[in-house]
Amino acid sequence: MDSPIHTANGRPLGAMEQLFWSWDQHCPNHFVLAAEIDTRFSLEQWRQALDSLQVRNPLLGARIVDVASGGARFVPEPELMLPIRIATLGELSWQVEAGRELLEPFDTQTGPLCRLTLLENDQCTIILFIAHHAPLDGMGATRLLDELIQLVCGKSLPPKPAVQAPELMLIDERRLLPTPTLPTNEDFTNLRMITDKPPHLETLTIEAEMTRQLVARCRDEGTTMHGLITAAVLVAGRSLHKEWCERPVRVATPVNIRGLDPSFEDAMGVFMIPARTIEESPQNTQIWPMATALRHELLPYVGREGGLIGLNLLSSVVEPSLSNEGALNLLTSVLPWDLVVTNLGRISFKGEHSAKRVQALWGPMVSSGLSGEQVIGVATLNDVLQLSYTTYQPISGLLTAVEQALKQSLAV
Repeated sequence: MDSPIHTANGRPLGAMEQLFWSWDQHCPNHFVLAAEIDTRFSLEQWRQALDSLQVRNPLLGARIVDVASGGARFVPEPELMLPIRIATLGELSWQVEAGRELLEPFDTQTGPLCRLTLLENDQCTIILFIAHHAPLDGMGATRLLDELIQLVCGKSLPPKPAVQAPELMLIDERRLLPTPTLPTNEDFTNLRMITDKPPHLETLTIEAEMTRQLVARCRDEGTTMHGLITAAVLVAGRSLHKEWCERPVRVATPVNIRGLDPSFEDAMGVFMIPARTIEESPQNTQIWPMATALRHELLPYVGREGGLIGLNLLSSVVEPSLSNEGALNLLTSVLPWDLVVTNLGRISFKGEHSAKRVQALWGPMVSSGLSGEQVIGVATLNDVLQLSYTTYQPISGLLTAVEQALKQSLAV
């Protein structure tokens, strides 16, 4: 996908964006980000803010057009209004509402590619920011949430310049580095059956004091919070799920590459590469050695060279002519996974209104459609660690066991 075409009428989908678009046509894989703010605003205020957000980020109101000669591209439609739904918080939990949103697909042929659900009571508002995965990743969604709250609080923000997909922006530098080949893979994972039942969705809060203790211990052990959380999920899952005890567990980690270029920082688009590691030892229950090993396994994917080589690999396997069936084959037989740990890291809002108003953040909540997939979303705000668990085939008691594993990690 190395033909840089970019006009005011939209832009081509990048490699990862095309995969998300193709996979979504087999099984919806849009995502939800949830945030709690300490106040309420009128529908008119939200409408004005969302309209302004769309002007600033035109891809929110885009549709996706499949152009036979050049592949799929985003085409902004300024007249499209992003939907807003308001409901009362308390009649149903926000987790139930988020699960319902994950059942409701986007029509990419007509657009738009984002919507907003607001759950209100007298004390607070839960914002459910729902986005198709082709024009946006989880880190990008946190940036848009920051902008939305600034706008609804009355701040004016200018339009942002459009940014191409990362592999096109960095094409000259990428050409200086090798392109790896995909490993042959005998694994295979079916897609889950599509039903009208929403996914299982639950959350876990690790309070600030314990989170700070975990961060300090990770530093002492030479690992990361991501490595520790992934290890805790593996230890917990193997204590509860027989299948994970009988074979290696395939773990997917979205790796943020927004640091490769300053223009990526606040841009709409998918600025991540998928990393897959395999936990081979079902008997391994030592959390700190596992966390350290997981960190080292991810090192080839991080940093500038790792990100560029990852983009080379994506560009080599995802051509504009890639069929939906070819994309599905990549998901089910080349890159299948059992567990996704998608970590937004330590969130720092740029806007003073966002930093003041946002009390908690959860997500991303998402499902790729693979059978048996377990997805853990991770977000840390004000030193409070929030885990979200999304799956259509839940492992009963998983988050409780994860919390116990994290507590025990501080005792060894």
